[in-house]
Amino acid sequence: MTLRHRLTFIAAVLLATLPTLARADAASAKNAYYRHLERWHYDTARESAAVARTDTLVHGVYRLEDRASGAFIALITERGDVRGDATGWSHVGPDGMQAFTDDEAAQMRDEVMRAVSWESLVKVAYGDGGGRRLILVSAVDCPFCARLEANLAQASTALRTTFYVLPSALASLDVDGPGQRAWSQAAALWCAANAGESWREFWRAQTPPPVEGCALDAAATQRAVRNFVSVMASIGARVRGTPALIREDATLIAAPAGMDSATLRATLGPDALPSFQSPLGDTRPPVWLR
Repeated sequence: MTLRHRLTFIAAVLLATLPTLARADAASAKNAYYRHLERWHYDTARESAAVARTDTLVHGVYRLEDRASGAFIALITERGDVRGDATGWSHVGPDGMQAFTDDEAAQMRDEVMRAVSWESLVKVAYGDGGGRRLILVSAVDCPFCARLEANLAQASTALRTTFYVLPSALASLDVDGPGQRAWSQAAALWCAANAGESWREFWRAQTPPPVEGCALDAAATQRAVRNFVSVMASIGARVRGTPALIREDATLIAAPAGMDSATLRATLGPDALPSFQSPLGDTRPPVWLR
């Protein structure tokens, strides 16, 4: 992640924790959603207690939650007439919540993947990196993640893949405990000026960059990962553990430990591209995230 993108990401995450400083587009999305509910005579009593958060790492998708408790309400967009959750996306209309058709869900899935804030993730390239773009949800305290990283390092010359990493932790975020330390390490890795090299070095030598000077704290990192995982679940990519590899078309790829170089190349390299349709090069105007 470049310094500019790192600072942009950190600023967005920190602003999302402060309701009075939330970006205007998040506020307008919330307003559009509740005006649409009002139009069709839904209950809007929770509006005053709700806030739209920007730290989903997907442009144009916001997490609507209770301002005081942080309880999830819905995923919303600028349109105001659709909502998402772990079961998928639905229209909000006069006949109640109507689930997206298969074609609509596929369109939303493609648009979400194109709208991922790729520039805000930790970019780790193998070979020239130009063959694939895969999202990797990883955890600093995950032994299976360590095995995958070791396998990737051994297969580095065989891959032409860039991994976009969300650093996280498995331990719960308790006060002054292992969870606090682990999530702080994840934040420091996300903050690092040369985040990709810091990520590699962490797994090579278990040496995280210093936490001091990182404006992104453990709690904000956990929220950003949680919110991104929520958006992925809404398009069918349900991350249930780490490491989780998300393909360009939002398909989860199994990453068993012990994959040899040939298998990694066939699964995670550009040789796999003919087997599915990647939406990332699609230049059609968006339907849902406009």
